[in-house]
Amino acid sequence: QECYEYSEELAQTHNVTRLTGNHEWVTMMGVDPGHAFAHYVQDEDLKSFGGWEGRMASFAAGGDVGRLIREGFDVMTLEQLPSDPRSRTVFVHAGVSLRTMQKYGSVQKIKEA
Repeated sequence: QECYEYSEELAQTHNVTRLTGNHEWVTMMGVDPGHAFAHYVQDEDLKSFGGWEGRMASFAAGGDVGRLIREGFDVMTLEQLPSDPRSRTVFVHAGVSLRTMQKYGSVQKIKEA
């Protein structure tokens, strides 16, 4: 939870691009105690949210961390150095596959999911 709060602070004070990765994607889709990825959730992380219910609520679409990720993180972004227009670079997390892009049809629809 702290890392997301810190990323928000950095984004407001620095030129920081935050990408949605596989950890955020899976967590926002709903990781509960019975989920295949539940064993990756550390006890310290659970305690910071007050347990599984608090963690799931926080990462849900209307939760504080879920909303922060959905509104403030990008699936992909195009960046360039202001001093050199030839420096354009696409940044995307390796977890966005062609199949995922075909399923949702656009970056905006992925962000809304």
